Amino acid sequence: MVRVPIIRAMTKAELLRRIDAYIKKAGCTESTASLRVFNDGKRLKQLRKKSRLWPETMQAASDQLDKLEADLSKNSTEAA
Repeated sequence: MVRVPIIRAMTKAELLRRIDAYIKKAGCTESTASLRVFNDGKRLKQLRKKSRLWPETMQAASDQLDKLEADLSKNSTEAA
């Protein structure tokens, strides 16, 4: 019997919290963060107004946010 790890999907609320934390840490505007994460400067505002988010888009946004957070951490350690 092969055990497959259970990966819990991120909720929209969790993604929004991560993006909010990124905005504070990066010191950018909501539209800039939206452009960086979704390649759409208005998408984040739409999500806050209860817009739907497809699971594939959620995963792509989470992956992009992982990269942005890593770049931010890398840049902050290089500056120190």
